[in-house]
Amino acid sequence: MRRQLLFFFIIGGIQFVLDVLLFHLLVSSGIIAIGATVISRALAALLGFYLNGRYTFRYWSSGQPIRWPVIRPVLQRFAGLWCLQTLVSAGLIALAVIWVADAETWVQTLIKSIIELLIAVASFFLQRTLVYSRQ
Repeated sequence: MRRQLLFFFIIGGIQFVLDVLLFHLLVSSGIIAIGATVISRALAALLGFYLNGRYTFRYWSSGQPIRWPVIRPVLQRFAGLWCLQTLVSAGLIALAVIWVADAETWVQTLIKSIIELLIAVASFFLQRTLVYSRQ
């Protein structure tokens, strides 16, 4: 489990940086925070789904191509969890942005960063138990 935690948080760090950078760029270009968080989370999640499946949880072997019958149920579970986490994230970000009305872009980015870090802690255990478990 230590190896899994290490890989999960390294990959999560990569996802986090990608997510926050995309969010900042999208908000800076005029997209509202809720829309920006959904887009940035989706793109970062796709990268994380592949990397965690291959390296963290070793759900599919690295020497073979990924086959749809193998990946489909995992992707479905991942998508369900992602939707739930995104609803929580977007809701909390929306509330926070309303709370700090007319906040600068960097403040919105900081708020998003804190929320995403909190969600990431729970995500490891949820993914390990629900998404990548061999049921």
